[in-house]
Amino acid sequence: MHEIDLAYGMGGTYSDSEHVQAEVLHFPRPWLERITRTPPSQLTFARGRGDSMVPTLMDGDIILIDRSQRTIHEQDAIWALNVGHIAMIKRIRIMRDTITILSDNDRVPDAVASEDEVNIVGRVIFIGRKL
Repeated sequence: MHEIDLAYGMGGTYSDSEHVQAEVLHFPRPWLERITRTPPSQLTFARGRGDSMVPTLMDGDIILIDRSQRTIHEQDAIWALNVGHIAMIKRIRIMRDTITILSDNDRVPDAVASEDEVNIVGRVIFIGRKL
């Protein structure tokens, strides 16, 4: 699997995809299969940055993104997405042509975007953190 050096802002981080570097990481297949059946070529590790998804995600958490899941079937799942050049990890709620971008931190207001402004990178399926 690849780990990218892009930290997805849980509030939002500028993404410059031309300068994102990827490193290949190796994991035991049985460990990975306990998390997902998605092929490793469709998985990416990244880091979260910020506090807008607290208490679910903490600053510096490692997130595993399943890039094969780009269609939102679960409204309140956690997604890696770009709104313009801003990369973020958020919950999404779709109503007609409007996308509401939700934070778990109740001090962070919701944001609204149109479908054509949002690029879903993938669904966050695993979170790892240091104790």
